[in-house]
Amino acid sequence: MNKTEVQRDALRLPPEDRLEIAEALYRSLDPEPLADWQKDKLDERLAAADAHPERFSTWDEAKARIESKIASPSHRR
Repeated sequence: MNKTEVQRDALRLPPEDRLEIAEALYRSLDPEPLADWQKDKLDERLAAADAHPERFSTWDEAKARIESKIASPSHRR
């Protein structure tokens, strides 16, 4: 099976299965380790989220807000 066939077959799967495959492929890339400054920035952001969770949105909330903006007539110019 070649790359094109794998992609074609994968795109026929339900979204949940495609996401699972995408996550597995991403994890397999073995990304470079984070630099110290990147770790520090992530730690700062996590601390801020822990200290003030009301200032942050869940993914579902953020996604709904984005989809609402995209669907609004003012976005379609």
